[in-house]
Parts: sequence; structure tokens; C-alpha cells
Amino acid sequence: MREFGAMIGFVGAAVLSALTVSAQAEMILGVCEHVTRRQCEFDNRIKVYEMCRDAGIRWVRPDFEWRTCEPKPGEWDWSVFDKVVCDAEKRGVTIFPILCYDNPAYGTKACDDLEHWQEYVKRVLRRYRGKFPAVEVWNEQNLGMFWKNPNA
Repeated sequence: MREFGAMIGFVGAAVLSALTVSAQAEMILGVCEHVTRRQCEFDNRIKVYEMCRDAGIRWVRPDFEWRTCEPKPGEWDWSVFDKVVCDAEKRGVTIFPILCYDNPAYGTKACDDLEHWQEYVKRVLRRYRGKFPAVEVWNEQNLGMFWKNPNA
């Protein structure tokens, strides 16, 4: 019984120690917000960022849809993404983008046109180098509606 009590004491001390360490570490919270979509939160992005900041939420995960920055093949328009990134930075919010979705301008699914898809990914990463601590490449590629022959 004495050994059991010592083991419980050891486990309890380890848990207490872990709780103390994590209480001292900064908690990072994030939300998925569609701040790049004009029909959703784009026009309200500043308010979204301020509400997130005030709630202690420091990361926002928007869709960086390929079609938004390349509406026609070879024509690049960064105005939406630039505003999203700049406005977030000014309010202390980190963007964690999802590089995603097909581009109807090419008439195929991204998984069937990897040459153009890769060009889009490269351009986003070059343009915003140092702005994002990480990116999510695609979203739910394990679902057939998003990717051909998914095999997670």
C-alpha cells in the first residue's frame, strides 16, 4: 500500500508540474474565418480580427482560394489577400491560410492540373514569405469532392 501511495504521489506531482508549465506557456487559440470571401466576412474582416484579438484568439485560418488571386489564367490579383494579411498584422492576428480549391478559369480540377496548381502555391508562398508560421495545403483532400482518388 505504501508503494501505491508513493506512486500516486509521484503521478500527482508530475501532473501538477505539467499544469504549472502549461499555465506559464502562452496558449494559442485560432478560428476558421472566411475573411477572404467577399460574400462572407471580407467586408467585416477588421471587426472579425478585433473580436478575435479581444477574445484572446491570435490565429485566423482563412481559405486562400486559388480563384481569388488568379481570376484568369496568368492574371494575378493579390488585392484581397494583401488586405487580409495587412489588416490582420495591424491587429496582432496571425494568418494561417489554407491554399485551396480548384480554379474554374482552367476548367479542370486542381488534382488534374498540377502544373498550374503548383505555380499558384509557389506564388503565394513567395509573396507572403515570412508572414505565415505555417500553411495548410488543401483542405480535406481525403474527400472525393475535393481531390481525385483520395487515399488518406
